[in-house]
Amino acid sequence: MTPEARRALSTAIRGLRTRLLDDLHASVETAYRLAVRTRDSGLDEAARTRRGRLEAWISEQLRAQDAGDTGGTRARTAADFRREAEKQAAYT
Repeated sequence: MTPEARRALSTAIRGLRTRLLDDLHASVETAYRLAVRTRDSGLDEAARTRRGRLEAWISEQLRAQDAGDTGGTRARTAADFRREAEKQAAYT
């Protein structure tokens, strides 16, 4: 494979990965209605439970970050941890 073809393939794969992660982010928002409070979301019991687990995991990550030393780096937000969870879900 030529270097130009490798670069083109690499660029295409990075673009596709970005698009897929953005689509997953939008799907999570739609499925769990994260923009509204849980009690106002109108979710069924299963979706409410999954949303609760996601929110609990994010809260745990934020608490762990606060307890630890960030080493001079900026503190990560809940949105950062949500993106991380979405990336981990995309691995499977």
